[in-house]
Amino acid sequence: MSDWNSAGGPDKGQPQPRPVTECFTGRPGHTNRHRALKTGLETGDTTHITTHMLSLGAGKPSPCRDEAHRDSGAAVIEMAFIFSILVMLLVGVVTSAIAFGQKNSIENAAREASRYAATLPEAWLNLDDVVSVAVEAAQGDLDADVDGQYICVAHTGHGKKFEVIGGVPTGTVDGSCYDDGLSDSRVQVETGRQSQINAALFSVDLDLNATASARYERAES
Repeated sequence: MSDWNSAGGPDKGQPQPRPVTECFTGRPGHTNRHRALKTGLETGDTTHITTHMLSLGAGKPSPCRDEAHRDSGAAVIEMAFIFSILVMLLVGVVTSAIAFGQKNSIENAAREASRYAATLPEAWLNLDDVVSVAVEAAQGDLDADVDGQYICVAHTGHGKKFEVIGGVPTGTVDGSCYDDGLSDSRVQVETGRQSQINAALFSVDLDLNATASARYERAES
């Protein structure tokens, strides 16, 4: 039974062939080249098929090809944006871990120095030696070239302290490193340095600080 009526048009009582499109992608709403050829042969529209296939061979622009190019460009932009965020997070995590390690290092240095000073005879006369112990215990995090390096050692029983700021000793002077609210004879140690958390597009400067004290174990003279 023919799908064409006597007037030369398609019979409305028969299923109508899907229109031939300019994009043969096989996706829903489109058809591929073989289906277009089959549909044309069934309807007898060979002229349309020939013209259409020649236009494709001549390099006629494809709407679907343009759409694919746009999708590809959008995917590249999205990947670049996501990659930038991942880099920021990674750098932030790494620099935060470094700052955390530096904080632990100067805290350990303060504790080690205070314990050492508490056992010294006449510690108020050897405060510079206590500074050296703190620098060594910090394993490079309190070296003279470290930004914001600060070390203070004090003997509260004699009211003396010794400071090193940026690698430069200030000498022994009266005072204490900080007010701990205690009245017994103690050795105080305070350490500090600068650090930074970097997240690629921005950074946060940090002032790291640690304190420790130990009761002086030797008899006062």
